[in-house]
Amino acid sequence: SPGPEWAVDDTLDLVIRLREGDAAQALRDVADGRTNVEGAEQDLRELLDRFRLVPDNSPDRVRRLQSRPPTLDEATWYRQHTDWASAQLHRTLVVGFNDQPRRDKALAALEAHESVESVSIRRIDVLRYPPSSTRTTAAKGHLSNPSPFVPKDQSMASNERGKSTGNTVPQEHLNQLRIGQAWKIAEGWGLVGTADSGIYRNHSELKSFAGAASIGGNFIPGGNYLPALSENVAGHGQDPSNVDEFQYSNYSGSVPTVCDPNQDGWLNTEETYPGEGTGHGTHVAGLIAANAEDSQGVSGGCKHCGLAIIKTMYHFCFLGNNPPATASTAATLDTVSGTNAALDAGVQVINISAGSPNIVCGSSNSNVLCTTVKAAFQDDVFVSAASGNNRTNIQAPANGTWAAAIGGIQESQSQLTLWDKSPGSTVDCPFDPQDPGNEAECGSNYGPNGHPTTYQELMTLSVDVVSTVYPDREWNAFLGCGDTYGDGPANDGFGACTGTSMSAPQVSAVVGLIRSINPLVPVGAAKTTAPLSAGGIRKLLADTASRAQSGQAWDWKLGFGLPNAEAAARGMLGVKRAERVRNRAIPLFSLQNTSTGDTAAVATPQMAMSLNQYGYTADGVSIPPYTAFPNPGKGIPRARAYVLSTQVPPDVGTPEIIPLFLMVRVNGSSRDYILLSDSAQVQSASTNGYTYLGRQGYVYRHCAGISGCTQPTGTQTLNLQCKPGGSPCAVFPEGDRTTFQSRGFTEVFSSMASSRLGYAYARGAGNGDADSDGLPNALEVVLGTRTDIADTDGDGINDGAEYPFAGIPVSDPCDGPLEQRCTRSLRLFGNGFEE
Repeated sequence: SPGPEWAVDDTLDLVIRLREGDAAQALRDVADGRTNVEGAEQDLRELLDRFRLVPDNSPDRVRRLQSRPPTLDEATWYRQHTDWASAQLHRTLVVGFNDQPRRDKALAALEAHESVESVSIRRIDVLRYPPSSTRTTAAKGHLSNPSPFVPKDQSMASNERGKSTGNTVPQEHLNQLRIGQAWKIAEGWGLVGTADSGIYRNHSELKSFAGAASIGGNFIPGGNYLPALSENVAGHGQDPSNVDEFQYSNYSGSVPTVCDPNQDGWLNTEETYPGEGTGHGTHVAGLIAANAEDSQGVSGGCKHCGLAIIKTMYHFCFLGNNPPATASTAATLDTVSGTNAALDAGVQVINISAGSPNIVCGSSNSNVLCTTVKAAFQDDVFVSAASGNNRTNIQAPANGTWAAAIGGIQESQSQLTLWDKSPGSTVDCPFDPQDPGNEAECGSNYGPNGHPTTYQELMTLSVDVVSTVYPDREWNAFLGCGDTYGDGPANDGFGACTGTSMSAPQVSAVVGLIRSINPLVPVGAAKTTAPLSAGGIRKLLADTASRAQSGQAWDWKLGFGLPNAEAAARGMLGVKRAERVRNRAIPLFSLQNTSTGDTAAVATPQMAMSLNQYGYTADGVSIPPYTAFPNPGKGIPRARAYVLSTQVPPDVGTPEIIPLFLMVRVNGSSRDYILLSDSAQVQSASTNGYTYLGRQGYVYRHCAGISGCTQPTGTQTLNLQCKPGGSPCAVFPEGDRTTFQSRGFTEVFSSMASSRLGYAYARGAGNGDADSDGLPNALEVVLGTRTDIADTDGDGINDGAEYPFAGIPVSDPCDGPLEQRCTRSLRLFGNGFEE
């Protein structure tokens, strides 16, 4: 076949899941592999010897599946909840051998071992590029034929790249998803992770700072790539901090000429297939959160979502059983490591634009990929996974209960139509008449029909989708994906690609946006599927998608149809007196590291849970009725203040709404987390060693020095102060000033004239729910219900039941017989002109 081809290969590694017991506890006790690699491997080998896991057959390589051991809190929880997915992953080892006979001998011994719960051969997804002698001729022949993939104008010089000039590049999918309309309601600020091939780190539509690879330089409003939360887990000698897609692997030893034409030791598809094999991850990242503030180039669907880029792909020389003369370059994708790294970063959404056709995750499959995605689900992380591109059954992990399967539709049409290169054929993947040697990439996967857990969930555009790409590179010229394709000049860093890889990140962007409105709402399920009950984010997306809104039922090929970002955002906010609620108060989780004395304040459960790995535990008071994090092994929720979740003022006459920016400075094992509320402060903190971690909700601008400004009812000044010497620092409401001064936080942060960040809502007396209706006082003030009456409108239903604090709004809390007890309407014009 002239095109690159995905396959699933056995490796010489074994994946060993230990039974709960002494061996599993010993594994949890092993030193952290990130900080002490040699010591960790020695401890792991001692574990293997102590429990005689692989007697007389010592492995050549050994590591834990998770990159870090569990914390003390996690270990305690996991011992008591052995079926928890994260518990299973934390008692899993990977051992490797240099030859198959030794691997198979170890496999047989492990299968019979009393301490082993399961053992399997580690399989990896491999993208094989055929030898250049066949590849080059076939590719040129394809591109010379009439094709929907039309190369762009080649006139732009190669150094004029990375930014469009003049008008923006057309992006039809943004209109289909009603992204622009959704931004008027909420722009989004959550954290989205991508387990993919990396990105072009210097792309001007992705960078958050002007320096090389977004490290240092001027702060860029709207740039969303976060190097501090990104990681290269591809391994094989690559720098863990370098997520650049064009960093190919260095091969130790002699490399066949076909894989390394100039014999420089680097496996470089640029040498074999000029310009190819790069850009998939950049395209995906741009669809999620490309800069939407600069009015040029392209925009991501979530305007201010942070991007945690996890590079999972590396290139290598594929020899197989062939003579070296027919060897070729290949690449592997480690989605398991990528998903785990994204969870450690604290993401709310993980995008997986990849998959395995030979795995069915269902609701109980113990495959390590399925278990990893289940662990994400149990941490309440939305996993958006591509259904696949060869018109057959949905691939893993999209075919499991724990992920949302995202399929693809054709170009913009009046009727939703499955992406299908050969309409009418439902037997096998049809040949593409323009690519007679290629049976892949022929249309969106779906089904199988009637399967209780493997079902298509949502659909988005998958044909000629425009986004950021790696300048001067192609992901796949054979499939028309890269900088050469789409509108605009060549080499500009923008291009079109086709596939459900492009569909999944569109949904990730929508989810990032609506999860920002209320980070506490669980992922849930789109339809009742054992062992899940329908509800949460997935049910909201299904109910507001195109088929439901037109009165159509779920379809096994088209799922619930096309998401509607505007309708979903409205659904997250709910209504009061039949008008859309403008904003919500959400908890600013407070945590403390008792060893270092630092405190941290973050606005999502996932970010708060991620800090547990660095020794941070709950600080503050309980949050009614949000009493537990999704993963209790990662701490408990406590807060000292509440912030706003959207950029829209909840009432007329309030001060300006401004974002909070999270930053951290790392000094050995010590960390100092801070929040800032001004771009100039972010810039200054960056030059002083702090790194940017994205946005964490909004506060009101402080009225100091502003004529006619009035402090909103129920708010207090939110402060940032530091210990003598400038670090560590703490964020706290004015009412807690005495507590934090007693801890030594007495100095103003170096880049600020005062300690004031803005106004946030205070928790109030006790736990902050004066009328015990399940709504904190802060949310009731924003919503307009009474803090002293459990049922404000007198309809017999408590406010917290009608408008759940950690759920989708159920009904209007201000439409009962006593609705006058709610605050006045926010509508400025009787006909709703402002809408």
